[in-house]
Amino acid sequence: GTNILTLTNTLSTAVSGGSSGSFVNGPLQKRIDDADGFLFPVGKGSRYGHLSVTGTNTTGTQTWKVEYTTSFSDYLNPLTPLVAVSGSEHWQITGPAGGTCLVTGRWDAQSEITPLTAGGAANLRMAEYNGADWANIGNGGTTGDNYNGTVISSSTVTPGASGKYYTLG
Repeated sequence: GTNILTLTNTLSTAVSGGSSGSFVNGPLQKRIDDADGFLFPVGKGSRYGHLSVTGTNTTGTQTWKVEYTTSFSDYLNPLTPLVAVSGSEHWQITGPAGGTCLVTGRWDAQSEITPLTAGGAANLRMAEYNGADWANIGNGGTTGDNYNGTVISSSTVTPGASGKYYTLG
C-alpha cells in the first residue's frame, strides 16, 4: 500500500517551502480549519506539482488529501469551453463529505498547458474530471508568466471522500 504523510497541525504555515528539489513524493493529508487553506507541496518522481486548496467550507476542522500524478490514462475529453486539458499532470483531491473549496493548480516550463499553449493566461482554466469528461471550473485569476504560474478555479468544487481529479485546461 501507499504510505500517506499526515499533517495534524492545522496552521496554514505548518509546512513552508516546497520546490523541485524538496517536496512530498506521493499523497499528503492535512487537517484544515473551516474557511482556511493550504498549499500542498506534492510531486511525483522528479516532478514538483504543488496545488492549493483554499476557502474551505466544512464543519470544523477536516482532513484533505492531495496527490499529484504525471499521467491520467486516455480520459482527456474536454467539455466546452475547454479546448484541451493536460495529459501530463493531474491532482487527485479527497476531502470531507460535502466539503467545498477553491483549487489552485500550477504550471511550469514542462507543463503541456501554459499561457503559451492556451493563447494567454486569461484563457487558462482549472478543470474537474466528472467520470467521463473534463468540465470547466473556471479561471478566478492567474499569477506568474508564460513559464511558471498558477490559476485558481472560479467555481468551488466538492471533491468528496472518494476524491476527484483536477488539471489545467
